[in-house]
Formats: sequence, C-alpha cells, structure tokens
Amino acid sequence: RNDETLIAKLKAENGDLKDRNDKLMRRMERDNQEVVAKRRKDDHNHRSRSPRSSRTDDDRQKRIDELTDTVRRLEEEAIERQRRNGLLEKDRNDLRASLKHKAKDEGEILFELRSEVENLTSGIKIKDQTIQDLRERIAEEENSRKEKASMMKTMEMMTEQMKEMHENSEKA
Repeated sequence: RNDETLIAKLKAENGDLKDRNDKLMRRMERDNQEVVAKRRKDDHNHRSRSPRSSRTDDDRQKRIDELTDTVRRLEEEAIERQRRNGLLEKDRNDLRASLKHKAKDEGEILFELRSEVENLTSGIKIKDQTIQDLRERIAEEENSRKEKASMMKTMEMMTEQMKEMHENSEKA
C-alpha cells in the first residue's frame, strides 16, 4: 500500500511538473512569437537600433536564458522522477516475485496439511468403522449369551419336568 501511495504521489507530482513544463513552453513560445513579431515590425519600420531597444534585447535574452534554464531543470527533474519510478518498479517487481515465492511455499505447505488432514480423516473413519464393528460383535456376543442362557433355562425346565415325570411314573 505504501508503494501504491508513493506511486500515486509521484504520478501526481509528475503530472504537476508536466503541466508546469507545458505552461512554460507555451509562455516561451508566446515570448518568442512576440520577439519575432517585434523584430519584423522594427525591420518593417526600418528603425535603427537604439540603446533602449538593445536593453530590451538583453531583457529578452535574459528571459530566454531563464526559460531555457527552467526547461533544463524540469527535464532533469523528469529524468530523476523516471529514475525513481524505475527503482520503484524494480522494487515492486522484486516484491511481487518474493510474494509469488512465498505464496508457492504456502501453497505447498497447505497441500501437505490437506494431505495430512485427509490421512487423519481416513484414520478416524477406519477407527470409527472398527468401533462400529466391535459394537456389532459385542451385540452379537450378548445376543448369543442371552440365547444360551434362555436355552439353559429351557433345558433346566425340561430336566425338571422329566424328573417330575419320572417321579410320577415311579409312584404310579
């Protein structure tokens, strides 16, 4: 986010400097047109150059030099801004590469964790199935025991009845 805000600032600054540069270029062009127009007028009127007009030429030359310096300074600032933007772009690309590498590593870790969770889940399912099988065997054993107990009672009753029948037949 800091990179984005810095880039936004630099873009805004770049736009401002471009606007200033454009204004100065238009102003210089206008000044040059005025100078050319005045020279044509002077030549047309066949005026002789007086000290006053040479002073005006000096002023114009000063102004042209100032504007040239300003344009050069703005160009240097633009180059410096481009250099900084290039460094920011490089930093941003390095950061992207680092994040991609981290995301890849995290993806691999996540894959390993998913595999482990799947293994644990299948182990839990196997244990749940084993518990279910044991419960079923316990229920079967209990039913078998109940059946045996019931059969034993039935056999005891039959033995009792046979004893009674035997005793009754001896008495008769």
